[in-house]
Amino acid sequence: MTAGNGVAHSEFSWLGESTDDAAVGTMRGLQLWVALPEESRHRAASFEQHRELPVGTIDGLSVTVLLGELAGLRSPATTFSPIVGAQLECSARSSTVPLNRLFEHAILVLDGTLEIDGTTIPAGPLAFLGAGRAELTVRAAADSKFLLIGGEPFGEDLLMWWNFVARNQTEIEAARADWESVSQDTASARFPVVAGHGPEAGAEAGRIPAPPLPAVKLTPRRRNPQT
Repeated sequence: MTAGNGVAHSEFSWLGESTDDAAVGTMRGLQLWVALPEESRHRAASFEQHRELPVGTIDGLSVTVLLGELAGLRSPATTFSPIVGAQLECSARSSTVPLNRLFEHAILVLDGTLEIDGTTIPAGPLAFLGAGRAELTVRAAADSKFLLIGGEPFGEDLLMWWNFVARNQTEIEAARADWESVSQDTASARFPVVAGHGPEAGAEAGRIPAPPLPAVKLTPRRRNPQT
């Protein structure tokens, strides 16, 4: 999903024919937010679904490329800046993955543990690997699974507050005002009402109101010049 200038959406898990949550089992999901560069961030919102993604093997690792390209495998998903996102599954062995030296990369372990550069990385926290790597060697416990993400270092300052990403406080204030201006006009509203989530839906499923803006100047997220 590309938010562009703004998008209102709702997320549901599908239980199929069953109405029993217990029969479905545990579901896990991973949601990644990617900042749009200046030339793309004012575009209209859009959505893609890709049921078939490129799958291959790299030095004993099973690889599914979600975004961008890795080792000659390219995802069909649209991107607006040079990035990569891939899920890798491995057995108990050492493997090496080729990387784009111009990218900075990070690892998110989903299952098991990894060892990178002598450091053990457990499931959960994001491990930042920095930029300039031409390859990544990992030693993994059996049946480990991890996500590799990366891209060219993003040079623009970002201002993030609640669900809004902008470049300055004026844009944040305008986005909040547009969100609070509830409209059924899906053709022209920046944040239209999603079917089933209007004011009539009540607190359980109704539209989530934006919190009040803090009485301070918001500070952009800037890159640390040391990284």
